[in-house]
Amino acid sequence: MAKVTKRGDELQSKKLELLEDITSTVREIYKIKGPIKDVRTVIDVLGGKVIENSQTDNMDILVCQNGVQIVIPGYIAREQKNMHLAKGIGYIYLYSNYMDNNKKYDVNDAMKMHNIYIFALSFMMPRHEYLQVLLAATKGNVADTKKIAEYFHVPEMSAIMRGVYLGYLELF
Repeated sequence: MAKVTKRGDELQSKKLELLEDITSTVREIYKIKGPIKDVRTVIDVLGGKVIENSQTDNMDILVCQNGVQIVIPGYIAREQKNMHLAKGIGYIYLYSNYMDNNKKYDVNDAMKMHNIYIFALSFMMPRHEYLQVLLAATKGNVADTKKIAEYFHVPEMSAIMRGVYLGYLELF
């Protein structure tokens, strides 16, 4: 549960606005509508491959001649996998160079990771759709963030943070 704020959809910075525009464009280009139940389907459309590895705790991205490979931990819940893969898509669009084949990308730089996280939140939960779901899941000034998370197939904390970044929710 999270408290609904009165700030509406004011974004916290121009950078967040730009990331919103990029994710909207990516969703439009690939005709992605509604909540994404399994991000693997998007990775497939992008010509990529998902590899689950139970021996790792990290996400790795490899861009090679036959497409993008994203390695994720194999033992985590579907919602967490969705966010890992959405972050992978964010990294590909924000930081990788497709022409630089056979390169493994470092996804651990703190600033990059923050931008990738914002991209992933926006990709999985588009602003206008998030607001509609939030309004349906709100009683008084308290939002049922578990319902929002279930709708978008993401962890509850991701649904909360999306609302915080949009200015709709505040943590209490």
